[in-house]
Amino acid sequence: QFLYFIATRRGTDAPKKDMNAAMRRNFLIALLSAAATILVLQGGTSQQDYIIRATAEPTTIEPEPPTTQPAPPPNVTACPKGLAAGERRLLLFGDSLTAGAFFNAGGGLSYHPYRYQLSTMLPTWHIESKGYPGWKSTELLDLVPHLHEKVNYSKYTGLIVLAGTNDILRSPDTPEKIASHVHKIGHSLQDRYDASWVLFITVPFISSYIPTVRKVRKRATYCKTGHQSNPRIASFNAFLTKGLSSCQYIDPFNEMPRDNQTIWSDCVHPNEIGYDHLGMIIGTFLREMIRD
Repeated sequence: QFLYFIATRRGTDAPKKDMNAAMRRNFLIALLSAAATILVLQGGTSQQDYIIRATAEPTTIEPEPPTTQPAPPPNVTACPKGLAAGERRLLLFGDSLTAGAFFNAGGGLSYHPYRYQLSTMLPTWHIESKGYPGWKSTELLDLVPHLHEKVNYSKYTGLIVLAGTNDILRSPDTPEKIASHVHKIGHSLQDRYDASWVLFITVPFISSYIPTVRKVRKRATYCKTGHQSNPRIASFNAFLTKGLSSCQYIDPFNEMPRDNQTIWSDCVHPNEIGYDHLGMIIGTFLREMIRD
């Protein structure tokens, strides 16, 4: 096209009476046309194609789709349905309700963790419980970096966290702050032990039930006024479950009537029968949540 322009331009400058110049111009144009025809035949591209390519708007090249999905945000817990086959380990962590603590008839402490019943319902799992009676959530959170000295494995499939009651009874922290501490416990454990999921358990309301055995009454002095903390417990449970999916928390104590004294040792702690009932509720939930 550039040569065609030059040839045409030179031709217009020549005098019309100059026949020799006109003949040279026409010969050059014919030569250029022949050369263009040969190129079209060899390249298989028409002149119209060149025009379209030159005048069309430039197209945006879409990036290739990623070969792998982007990594999910940290500490995102999904319902663990269809876990891969292999050894499965479950760590239960919390305060006296995880330890299975209750007052026996002599007023002393006995232990019957809900882990016993949970192990019966999940017989192929390795289930370990670490409960610390009287500990607040901040103390449990401080323990997390040192917990590897007390547990059997360096990696767990799942985690269950039950804590917050002692904070509500003895800490000036707001229910929202206590719930944030419990969340940090779960997420810190998940990061440290590479767990696939964390399940949070709400804490029970404190009943007005006062044990009839005098020695037990003497130990469970908080039962006299503990029910006054129920509004704080309700607020804590609301903050604990806020933003969590239905497979990230469970409210098992709602299924354990507070007026049923055959399953409670005092106003807070179940007895042996109660802890087995707690384990059955959690085990049923897990078997529904984890379908192989």
